[in-house]
Amino acid sequence: QIPGFEGMQYSRDGTQAEKKDYAYFNQQYATSTYQVDHNMYPDLIVQPKGDEDVIKAVIWARENKVAVAVKSGGHQYSGASSTSGKNIQMDLSNTYKDLMVLNPHGPIDKDRALVYVDVSNQLKELNTYLKHNQLFVPHGDCAYVCVGGHGQTGGYGQLGRGFGLFGDHIRTIRIVCHNGAIRDISKENNFEFFYAILGGSPGNFGIISHYTVEIQGTTWHQRILDLLPQMLTAVAQMADNAKVPRGFDLTVNVLSNDFPIAMLFPLLNNASFWEHIQNKIKNALADEFLEWLNGRFPAVIIYDESVDQWFNKFRALKSFFENETLLIDEFEEDMSRMTGRWILPRRREFDLPYVKRTYSTKSKSLEKDG
Repeated sequence: QIPGFEGMQYSRDGTQAEKKDYAYFNQQYATSTYQVDHNMYPDLIVQPKGDEDVIKAVIWARENKVAVAVKSGGHQYSGASSTSGKNIQMDLSNTYKDLMVLNPHGPIDKDRALVYVDVSNQLKELNTYLKHNQLFVPHGDCAYVCVGGHGQTGGYGQLGRGFGLFGDHIRTIRIVCHNGAIRDISKENNFEFFYAILGGSPGNFGIISHYTVEIQGTTWHQRILDLLPQMLTAVAQMADNAKVPRGFDLTVNVLSNDFPIAMLFPLLNNASFWEHIQNKIKNALADEFLEWLNGRFPAVIIYDESVDQWFNKFRALKSFFENETLLIDEFEEDMSRMTGRWILPRRREFDLPYVKRTYSTKSKSLEKDG
């Protein structure tokens, strides 16, 4: 136990009741996959109430030669936000929850705002707050990822190609250092440290409490949200064509068959509409595939950022794909509202453990070579 620590502390060793508490708070994203392999059993889990607790824990760990793993949302899927042996986990999931639009001290573009974002906020909470203020920032698509780790790993998401990563918009980082000192780090006052933090996770240079993030206004950036058929041949043609802007992204979300798709498309709760969609699927797919689906809906969702001329080719094929395509009407949407439409309202894409992979290519002959 850390003396003078006001927040909760859960020890790996103790009474039966204490062990149950420890087991409950030791659960996170990676425990279903890596808990045994990576020995995700810290000696102590501490939940600071604020800066004073964080400083006490850091100094105590330093004096006792104990390593500290930091958890905000616990979504580091290989388990790096936990630890083992005599080391401790600092659980910040409820420590820093403030959100505030700041008055800038210097000049800033009229379509921008500075927002003070605490690291314990989940992306769904940040998105809801920004929507209220008609602001938006690019971020990932999992509702339960916290801002703390998201910023340190880049912050990849659907808007990445058009607006950059979440980390690209961070301007200052408030951090508790190894000696207990609190510092505000920016690229102006400490260039190397600033970018080391933004690209350094897993692994921590200190305990981050807040980011100052440069946010974009919504009225200057409007896009089209479209539901399109899975036309990979046409996509390959786009990639091969040198005239197509390189800043174009195609994003496909692959969801578990158990995913409640009506959470994303409330219209599917309508029984008659659902029956109509099921009939379309039955007319289009082979019997053996229908048997495997067992009534579930195979959805492919694509978000189009630009290059509208290419998507006119898809629209021209509407009659040909009449039985394979569920087409949602196109509409203009405020960016602060749109970003919330592709936050997945589940903690995991799939319930069972799985492996994440990324495939990339520099090929200019995808249509020919596959």
